[in-house]
Amino acid sequence: MAKIIHKKESCTNCGLCISICPEAFEFLENEGTNLKNSKETEKGVSESEVPLSCAEMAKEAASICPLEAIEVR
Repeated sequence: MAKIIHKKESCTNCGLCISICPEAFEFLENEGTNLKNSKETEKGVSESEVPLSCAEMAKEAASICPLEAIEVR
């Protein structure tokens, strides 16, 4: 398993992560870009665990995020 960290307060809702890794990210009408199946660990920061098969796409999404709002461990 890999852990994805999404810093929502830094996110501009550009949707690049959704287009690259729809298994982990989605757009919610009232919230903007959201990390699926996540829990908020601190204000504005969500974490989710994903299978290793999804981790490579999540790393690619993190690498193109314009504000570095995604981290994959």
